[in-house]
Formats: sequence, structure tokens, C-alpha cells
Amino acid sequence: MNTTSAAQSVTVTNSGAATASITGVTAGGDFAQTNTCGTALAAGANCTVSVTFGPTASGTRTLTLTGNQSNNPTTVALSGTGTEPTGTDLAAGKPTSESSHTDVYPSSNVTDGNQGSYWESANNTFPQWVQVDLGSARSASRVVLQLPAGWGARTQTLTLGGSTDGTTFTTLKSSAAHTFDPSTRNTVTLTFPAATQRYFRVTITANSGWPAGQVSEFQIWTS
Repeated sequence: MNTTSAAQSVTVTNSGAATASITGVTAGGDFAQTNTCGTALAAGANCTVSVTFGPTASGTRTLTLTGNQSNNPTTVALSGTGTEPTGTDLAAGKPTSESSHTDVYPSSNVTDGNQGSYWESANNTFPQWVQVDLGSARSASRVVLQLPAGWGARTQTLTLGGSTDGTTFTTLKSSAAHTFDPSTRNTVTLTFPAATQRYFRVTITANSGWPAGQVSEFQIWTS
């Protein structure tokens, strides 16, 4: 994502009997182009348009060639697939939601990049959950959960789920007890086979340190 691809070539051929004028070559959206076409293309001659892709959003793009050709403007559909750079936290700054929160500890704290702030659910009512909305389905294979680094050790029993629509969730990591230990900065790492999901949800059913679900950072990594 946000990294320009290697160039791909599109060959333009003048199959007519006369020289064709070229008044413009443009690539739509987040595609860019360079070309060898100049302002005219002789009969039977070729020129090359080199197209690169630096994705910023999904959608349809078009390469357009304008001139005096019979099918003016000539268009070519462009497509590309963006991939995340290795080691990207997809959750950073993303919207969140929750089953509940108490006092001044909302779910938005889990993607704010601050390990000292945290989400805490309503007390004495399990299960509780917190989730991140990536905005579109993205591939991930690792989730890192944190509590404030100075807190005492506690064990939370939790499940990790993923969903493409926010309604139907697939289990990515089955329910298990995970210990948050200050000697390891109260960090728990969950690894799983790469899954393409828009919503990632942690459901907590027990907490040995407090009668509520607690998460300070909810990171979602590409690898």
C-alpha cells in the first residue's frame, strides 16, 4: 500500500494506412504513465506506454489515448492489486466498537498508539468484546494485544474472530487463557494462518486481574 509498483507496458499500434496524431496519453486515478508515443505515430508503427500503480483506494482506472484515430478516444482498462508492506500495523488509528465500556475507557483507546490508555468493559458481565474496523478486507496473520506496561500480571481468557461484514465472524484463534506479564511489557501475541477480514474482534470471557475485559492496544499485523 502506498508503494509504487514496477512498470507494466502497453503497446499502442497504428494499424491504419496514414500517420495518426496523438494529442494526449493519460492514466486515471492512482496510476501514472510515461510513453514513447510523441505527437504522431506512423502507419504500422508502435509506441509503448509504461504504467505504474501506487494504490490509495479500490476502484476502476482507465488509460486514455486521444488523437485523430477513428476510435478516439482509445481506452484501456487498468487494474492492480495493492499489498501491504511487511510489518504494517493495519489497526493504527482505525475506528473501533465494543460490547460496552466503563467510565472514561472507550474502545477508541485501543488504536490510539498509546499503551497507557485502555478500553475497559462494564464490570461483572462477561463475555465482553472489542473490535477494530479496517475499512476494507485486509490480510493479516498476527494480532498483538497490550495492557499498560506498569500494570500487575493478569490472565484473560479470549477468542479472536474475523469478519468481512461485521455480522458473521470466523474464529481465527480459539478461546484460551493468555497471561499479560509486566516482565514482557504486558504484551500478548496471537498468530494464525493469514486471513483476509475487515473486522477483527477480541471476545473476553474471564480476567484474573479485574472483573472486566481490558485492552490498551489492539494491533493487527500483516506478518
